[in-house]
Amino acid sequence: MATAAVILWSHAADEARGAVIADQLISYDLDIWWERLGDPEKPSADREGVVQNQRCELFLLSEAALANVESGLLKEAERAAARGSAILARLDEVAVPESLQSVTCYDIRGWRSHPTGWRRLLAGNVFMRDLVSAVRYKLAGRDPPPPAAPRKMLLRQLALLLPFGAALFAFVAGALDFYRNAGLDAMAGPQEAAAWEARAAGSCDDLRAYLAEYPGGAYSGEARDLLDGRKTESRISEQRSERPIDLYEPAGMADPSATRAAAVADALGRAQESAHTSCQRMADATQAVLIGAEILEPDYSCHTVSGGMVCSLDAGANCILSEEVETAVEICGGE
Repeated sequence: MATAAVILWSHAADEARGAVIADQLISYDLDIWWERLGDPEKPSADREGVVQNQRCELFLLSEAALANVESGLLKEAERAAARGSAILARLDEVAVPESLQSVTCYDIRGWRSHPTGWRRLLAGNVFMRDLVSAVRYKLAGRDPPPPAAPRKMLLRQLALLLPFGAALFAFVAGALDFYRNAGLDAMAGPQEAAAWEARAAGSCDDLRAYLAEYPGGAYSGEARDLLDGRKTESRISEQRSERPIDLYEPAGMADPSATRAAAVADALGRAQESAHTSCQRMADATQAVLIGAEILEPDYSCHTVSGGMVCSLDAGANCILSEEVETAVEICGGE
């Protein structure tokens, strides 16, 4: 399996529908790898070791996918759900399995790649925009938004049910005037709309990235207003750090041991106590919290004395601390 930003999972029986969805996602500039399960010519061993770091995996739920448990699609979806990388898209009238109830599911049964007639009027491409927005959210490390296509379809249907005849013509004429006067003829395209919706709330960097790509975009004025009104806040966070110290544990205070191994273990134990004490002093001096002390590359010098053997230890040590760090954060708009 090749490495891609998004893995599309489907059952081999859904190849025709999966191909249309894969082509649509690619048209939105998404990097897709398509996996068809249930095909005996593509054993699961080919997929091992690739998905563990995947940030977004889209699973197509169909009658074939859920009826053929042995295909492994449900198992892959459960694995991805546990990692937080899963998104579901329902192709048929099937129930989402209990083990996947926590995963956001987008119903695309009513979606067509090239709608015509009444389907074009009622649905357009709102289902695919929902899916593209969800994928971009996952790639950004954020939870995808709830499906918006049903609400948008309802608004379209209500618009089509307005009275016909003279009243309809008057309404259309007024609406067109408003459309032009308000500048709505410069509405965002699908890629720009998806980029705007995927920005993190309050993120000035995301606004700058949007303006860099769409300097004259439909939302450019709002983006500039948010940047002009930005504020800076100080935030405290915990940061783990490691600070080295030199460590020497003499043999003079050690009790003789019967064997060299026992003398080495005794020296290491005494060194660990000394390292902890030194690291605690460092933590107190810097107002940090001591997590632990780690002995590094100990060098032992052992010799025989009356009653047994003793060892000294020369080594380095790492003081592992948790420190408060203050950083300045830009905020643009509400979080």
